[in-house]
Amino acid sequence: MEEDEKKWKEICLLDEKISISLPEEWTKMPDEMAEQKFPYLSKPQEMYVNENTDSIITFNLLEKELKEDEVHAAISEIQRMIGHMYPESINKSSTVLRVEAGMAGWFSYVTGSVEQDNVHIMFIMSCNGKMLLGGYHFPDGQQKTGTIFFFQVLKKLAILEKEEN
Repeated sequence: MEEDEKKWKEICLLDEKISISLPEEWTKMPDEMAEQKFPYLSKPQEMYVNENTDSIITFNLLEKELKEDEVHAAISEIQRMIGHMYPESINKSSTVLRVEAGMAGWFSYVTGSVEQDNVHIMFIMSCNGKMLLGGYHFPDGQQKTGTIFFFQVLKKLAILEKEEN
């Protein structure tokens, strides 16, 4: 089935602060898989996986303050830290993109594993003055379709609870 022909469903996340759209076959990641994929004390708050379980999208709403005009500097700093942890892994350098929900910053990097290399797209946005941090992780062989999918999700992301100014 072509990517465009898939049926998408809307999902409210992070105490109904944001809404995303994912293809119907994407499901919340089971706890056992989350333990295996993210063997850390602090796991992503929301994790969804495709039917093949080779692609994962995650969302975290951090207490860290982030204003929209700080998005580019913040994503550049996250890229710098990832570049130190995984030298020569940066695939696409940090940039910003305006989507309906606001300014989004993103970059991608590639890591190796025994089975195959994986692409990781990290992204941030301001969600009512707090940092919304997300990641999309998929096999390197799906780089073109994976990047297109990421932009489809990002463009449909909505901030539900707008803070009063």
